Amino acid sequence: MRHSLARPALIATGACCLISSAPALAHDEQHPLNPESQIGTRFKQKPNSLDEAQRRELVNYVALCVQKSVPQRTDWYLRNSDDKSYVKPKGSHNIGTFLVVDYCLGDTMIGATKERGLSTSQSAMRGLLAEQAYLANRRTYIAPPPDSVVPARTFVATGDDLPIARGLAQFEDCIAMTDPAGADALLRTKPASIDEDTAARALAPALGKCLPKGQTLSFTAQSVRSFAAEGMWQRFVAPTAPSYTGQP
Repeated sequence: MRHSLARPALIATGACCLISSAPALAHDEQHPLNPESQIGTRFKQKPNSLDEAQRRELVNYVALCVQKSVPQRTDWYLRNSDDKSYVKPKGSHNIGTFLVVDYCLGDTMIGATKERGLSTSQSAMRGLLAEQAYLANRRTYIAPPPDSVVPARTFVATGDDLPIARGLAQFEDCIAMTDPAGADALLRTKPASIDEDTAARALAPALGKCLPKGQTLSFTAQSVRSFAAEGMWQRFVAPTAPSYTGQP
C-alpha cells in the first residue's frame, strides 16, 4: 500500500541559492497532512507558545527517541520510503504507531507548560530520522573512499509524484557527493543555532552546483539540513546491509 505525501515547493528567487534564517518550509513542517500521513499528537497544556528554537529542539528529540527506541524500524522505514511516499508497515495502524512516535512525544512532553498542538508531518520526520540514523552510524566524520558505491534509491511514489521524488533525491545525493564534510558538519550543529546557520551557508557552493541549470531557489538552514541528512544517510548508511530480515 502506498500513501502519497506532499512536500512544499521551494521558493524561486533571483539569486542562485539564498539561505534564510526563517522557519523551514521543507518536509511540510508547517503544514501537517491528513491523520494517516501525520506524525504527532496534540497535547493540551498551559498557555504559552513554543518559539522556533524550542519547537526544533522538541521534534529533534522525538526523532532521536525513535532512533534509539526502534533503530531497526527506523532503518526499514528509510529504505521503504522516498520524499513523497512510503510503504505502510504491515500490522500498524499508521506510520506513527510503527515508529512509536506517540510514545516519544509523550515522554518529551511530560512536565511541559505549553499550550499548542505539536505535530510534525511524516515527510518532515523522514529527514529528522535520516539525520539521527546517520549520526548513530557515524560518530565522527570519515571521508568515503574514492571508489565507494552508493546503492540505487527505492522509490515508492507513483504518477506525478515520482519525478518530483527522483528530482529531490538527485539533489540530496549531489549535496552528499559534492561536500560530504560540510554536510556532516551541518548535521552536528544544534538546531536553530548560529552554528547551524553558518554551516548551512557554507554549503551554498554545493547547493549551487547541485541545482539544475537555470533554476534559482531559496533555502533555509532547516531545509538545507534536511536535504543534507537524506543525502548523507543514502551515501553512508544505505550501503550497510540491514541487521534484520523482513519487516522488524
